[in-house]
Amino acid sequence: MVRDSSIGIYKSLNIKVYLCFLSIPFQTCFMKIKPKIERAIHTLLLISESLIEQEAWNLWPDFPVA
Repeated sequence: MVRDSSIGIYKSLNIKVYLCFLSIPFQTCFMKIKPKIERAIHTLLLISESLIEQEAWNLWPDFPVA
């Protein structure tokens, strides 16, 4: 389920970035979607961190999680 949501974020961003490249005032368009890109990257980093901790816990049950 986590992986499905991250793929959805990527597809959504991919479409927006593509549409942005099609627009004439690229700088203006990029500034509109930049916060969304930053939020998506932050979300993907949190998901990755969570998956790494989960996998570490599966491999080593006494893994010290901060």
